[in-house]
Amino acid sequence: MLAVEEHTIYGGFGGAVAEALAKHSPAKMDFIGVQDRFTESGPYDALMKKYGISVDAIVAKPRRW
Repeated sequence: MLAVEEHTIYGGFGGAVAEALAKHSPAKMDFIGVQDRFTESGPYDALMKKYGISVDAIVAKPRRW
């Protein structure tokens, strides 16, 4: 399972999915999102790339599994 979110990976969508999976169907899980740091404003695509949330990053992550 790969959880992708456009904000911090801590306490967000991925955590909720991990909790549900742990109770019902444990599975390998990884997260793509902003690490624990302050971000900045700017062009959307550039920020997605900078913080590792681009389409290329999302496609590449499961391939590394």
